Amino acid sequence: MLIPLFVFLYLSQCEMKDVESEEMRISLFLELLESSAKWEEFQHLMLLLQAWPPMIDRSSTGSMCENICLSLFRTDQNPWLRLTSALLTHSSSFSQINIGNELLSMCRSLYSTKHKLNPQCIKSVCCQLLDAGLKLSALKLMTENEDEHLRKLTQDQIRNISESGLIDDPKVTEDVCDSELLSLLLNAEMLISCVDTALYSPLVSHMLAQGAWDVEKAARDLHQAGHSAQAGSLLLSHRGSHPGHFTFNSALAVIRKWL
Repeated sequence: MLIPLFVFLYLSQCEMKDVESEEMRISLFLELLESSAKWEEFQHLMLLLQAWPPMIDRSSTGSMCENICLSLFRTDQNPWLRLTSALLTHSSSFSQINIGNELLSMCRSLYSTKHKLNPQCIKSVCCQLLDAGLKLSALKLMTENEDEHLRKLTQDQIRNISESGLIDDPKVTEDVCDSELLSLLLNAEMLISCVDTALYSPLVSHMLAQGAWDVEKAARDLHQAGHSAQAGSLLLSHRGSHPGHFTFNSALAVIRKWL
């Protein structure tokens, strides 16, 4: 992997012994992080972290093993989380950079590497995104990770969209939902958990428009979860019935006939 010029010039002033241990590499990283302010410099630090070996987890049992979270003693000392925090701190100075998307891309770029972040670290990144008001990127990152605690946090955040009064109609704003998030939620089979939230109607519309999911299975799952009216309405829409013909009784009749 190519090392960026400003990093190369810095490293050229160091002897090999200065970066041969993990603690020394972290010390160097933190020094570079402290001196970084431009978007390009932070990009270079991402490359540097990926070029180095994964950090070692010193677990509570005292064993030494490679940890995909790259935590160093504590999660809050993880270099990727420190980088995330620094990026969010400087985000106001990055013109025309969607920092939420960039951090999402950063985490995704690690999925197939030894540097992949574990659920605890993903949660920390998402909490930082949420604190910065970048809910859409946080929701995507949590949804696509198959961790039950992250899924629970996703559900809580989705419920808050409607409960907080941010949305007064079914047209969910772009800062909390887009087509990619809808696809991720459907892929994660979270339609049922989104019933009675502001995202349910967009999810149903997206499912019917894209045709990439088994609508009848989704209806059966809704019915079995106790949402028979929603299941019937979904089937009526799927089979081309006009919304004006939807009633509670017609939805239940559809369930008895088609499921």
